[in-house]
Amino acid sequence: MGAMSIRLPESLHKDLKNVAELEGVSVNQLVALTLAEKVALLIHARQGQKTLEQRREAGKSISRSEYLALLAQLPDGEPDPEDRL
Repeated sequence: MGAMSIRLPESLHKDLKNVAELEGVSVNQLVALTLAEKVALLIHARQGQKTLEQRREAGKSISRSEYLALLAQLPDGEPDPEDRL
C-alpha cells in the first residue's frame, strides 16, 4: 500500500473529519474511498471519450444505437453544476 501526504485547507480537513465520523470510518478510509470513486468515474468517462475520438479520427460516423450503448457504459450520477439546464 502506498503512502501519501497532502496539504488541505482547514475547512476541507474539518469537513472530512465530520463526514468520516458520521460514516463511522477513518479519515484515511473516507479519502481512499472518495478517490477510488472519482478515479473510477474518470476512467469510465475517458474510455467512452477514447472510443468516440477514435471513431471521429477514422472518419466513421456513429449510429444512435452505438452512441446509446456507449452512454450505457457510463455510471449514473448527477450532472456537474455547469451541465445543468
